[in-house]
Amino acid sequence: MDAFWFVQQALAQPFLGTSSDGDVWDVEVPVACWVEDGVKVVRDHGGEETVSTSRIYAALADAPKLLASSLVTTPGSNTPARVIVLERHDSGALGFDIDHVCAHLI
Repeated sequence: MDAFWFVQQALAQPFLGTSSDGDVWDVEVPVACWVEDGVKVVRDHGGEETVSTSRIYAALADAPKLLASSLVTTPGSNTPARVIVLERHDSGALGFDIDHVCAHLI
């Protein structure tokens, strides 16, 4: 999608993995996005049904910042939400100007 649509900025902490001390995240990085609030039933990366309370749409290049279990703080919120699942929308060789990712948050 054209950067024109990404009018908001969220802060993402990419999920790095789990250590003996628990989950580990990287430092916060900004992500230009479009935030959409609303309840939606989705499937997590393990295939289980869960409820998403909001979504952010961002450029494909930001996908590594928004992997499942990453933390995202959206504008107007002080509490980070966890990425349930990341959907990749890529037109590939067709070259349409609609490529983006959608991160479902809880």
